[in-house]
This record gives sequence, C-alpha cells and structure tokens, in this order.
Amino acid sequence: ELTSGFWTSIFYATYETILWRPLIKNTFPNMHPSIRKRKTLSKRLNKIRRLRNRAFHYEPIWYSNLAVRHAEILEVIDWIEPTIGKLLKPVDRFPICCTPESFAELKESLQEIF
Repeated sequence: ELTSGFWTSIFYATYETILWRPLIKNTFPNMHPSIRKRKTLSKRLNKIRRLRNRAFHYEPIWYSNLAVRHAEILEVIDWIEPTIGKLLKPVDRFPICCTPESFAELKESLQEIF
C-alpha cells in the first residue's frame, strides 16, 4: 500500500547515484537513451501524480490538456513495458468519452450553473 508520493519520491536526486544510475536502463528499457534520465522521469511522474491528486480530491482538472496527460501516462507505461500499453488499449475509454466536444459541453453546462 505505497502511495503515489512514495513512488515519485524515489526519483528525487537523493537516489540518483545509489539507485537510478545502475537501474534506469533496465527499469525503463524502452525509454529513448537521449532522455533516459532520472530528472526526466521525476518531472513526468510528478505531473502524473499531481493530476491524480487533483482528480482524487475532487478538484477541477478539465483546464489541463487531458489528452496530453493521457498520452504522457501511456508513454511512461511504454517506457517500462510496451505490451502493457497494448493490453490497455481495448479497455482504455479515455479516447471515446473524453473528447474536446464532451469537455466543451461540460464547461458550458457548468458555466450555466455558476
């Protein structure tokens, strides 16, 4: 039962030498070598964690570019194991339900309320 905060914290600079220099290539084998750095991963995972926290704390998230966030999450999964991304594709409802049109409708209806 480790939190998302724990998982993102292991990508802090404190663990650069002891953990990530020896393990990053094996842990993220499909990440392009030019960006395969602990700092890159830390930034990406913290963006994902912040979005997750906003959603789980019932804060508005539609102002974010959710299509980009979704693509970034899938990219991290592919960096670790592309087969998982392929397995997720048939059950991934984001492209169907979260279109720009559906967000526009939601924003419009919320503006009417407030």
